Amino acid sequence: MITYDPEFAGRRHIDAAFRQAGVAPRIVLEATDSDVIKTYVALGLGVGIVSELALGEEDDRRYRSLPIGRPFRANVTRIAYRAGHMLRGFEREFVELMRRPEPGAQAAGGGRRSMEDERS
Repeated sequence: MITYDPEFAGRRHIDAAFRQAGVAPRIVLEATDSDVIKTYVALGLGVGIVSELALGEEDDRRYRSLPIGRPFRANVTRIAYRAGHMLRGFEREFVELMRRPEPGAQAAGGGRRSMEDERS
């Protein structure tokens, strides 16, 4: 199996899913970038586990991909910015845009402070 480096945030979830399933995967290669993992797969070095976002339309011709779902849980992406510093207008706008829940979805990170809270 080819997957992300242990220092990569998503790898924790991959390892936990295998542990929970009682499976010890044989990891032959690790990478910090999904394009590197896809290259290793294209070279015939193994089967890769990558983020769904890493596979685009152009990859459909080169790879066969299967959505996994269980036992893997969704990985949450976060925005990071310096605490205690004023954000410029475009930065604040971007953060607020990303904080809006998708229509019909529950807001992520319940209990997190809002931009308004940070001003006080």
